[in-house]
Amino acid sequence: MRAGSLGSQRFGMVPWTGDVDRSWGGLKPQVELALQMGLFGFGWIHSDLGGFAGGEEFDPELYIRWLQYGVFQPVYRPHAQEHIAPEPVFHGSEVVETLRPWLELRYRLLPYNYTLAYQHSQTGMPLMRPLFFLDEQNLALRDEANSYLWGDAFLVAPVTEPGVRSWPVHLPKGVWFDFFTGERIEGGAVVTRPVNLDTIPVLVKAGSFIPMTDAIERTRDYHSKALTLHYYADASVSESQGELFEDDGVTVDAVAKGQYELLRFAASQQQKQLTLNFSREGGDYTGRPASRDLTLVLHNQRGKARKVYLDGRYIPIVAQPQRFARGQNIAWYDKANKQLHIKVPLTAETKQLQLRY
Repeated sequence: MRAGSLGSQRFGMVPWTGDVDRSWGGLKPQVELALQMGLFGFGWIHSDLGGFAGGEEFDPELYIRWLQYGVFQPVYRPHAQEHIAPEPVFHGSEVVETLRPWLELRYRLLPYNYTLAYQHSQTGMPLMRPLFFLDEQNLALRDEANSYLWGDAFLVAPVTEPGVRSWPVHLPKGVWFDFFTGERIEGGAVVTRPVNLDTIPVLVKAGSFIPMTDAIERTRDYHSKALTLHYYADASVSESQGELFEDDGVTVDAVAKGQYELLRFAASQQQKQLTLNFSREGGDYTGRPASRDLTLVLHNQRGKARKVYLDGRYIPIVAQPQRFARGQNIAWYDKANKQLHIKVPLTAETKQLQLRY
């Protein structure tokens, strides 16, 4: 939408931040603009990725930084004008190969992002959220306009200056994990994170559930028959919850009609035991899988679990990743990355996964 007035947020508008200048000065205020509009009720605010007007010479670094940020904004829409093309494929192999994993990540996050869309439709909660949502008493977070929350799990700090090798991130209190390296970081301070052209700071809050899928080429190829559910365990978080919303993707008012499924996840961490509970709400819809192939990835596993049980049934832990890849009802401990991978079927009857250390 190009224009609106007071009350426009009631009508589900999908506005953007205007014909923004194709420059670093155009990129820098985009987070602040989106956060302000989100608080006004416009949850789908977004910017022209890559910029629109001006900038007669194509700047690969600016373009890459803008599209990296776009992975964590509501609408992913590269834009341009006249002699500068919007699509990465027209800008050389370095740009394409740098952005390829980011574009794949956008698709892999479809289950998480679609759940954010459901939450927004039911509560008005914006998809991009200011940091002070985590600590309303922290006055410094109220002024933070460079970093933001993407849903409940992610904290994103887009790089908006050229040629930098590090970037400041204002971390709220609690434990956070680097999404790309798994590094555990204590919050409650401004931390400086190393960056290069391939990375921007993306962190995950301890206790978060992140449902993901395999990389696909278009949204119409998406299905939830196979899911990967990441859980970021930490001793500092004894209880946590997450959810995944699914419907057929086309039915209007699917929630009101009961044609949807809401999968809920809950974690309870004790000293020598981690329990994950699964539950389901909703009805039926076209294409709903009776069973999903679930790969659970537990992060921050500093030691291998002694025993794993799914609804009381023993799940063996194997030493070879190749055997894990071929099997089902099986687990594998990735010591190098401190992750425990578990493959199990997820059905309406699945209730509990229990790990004993």
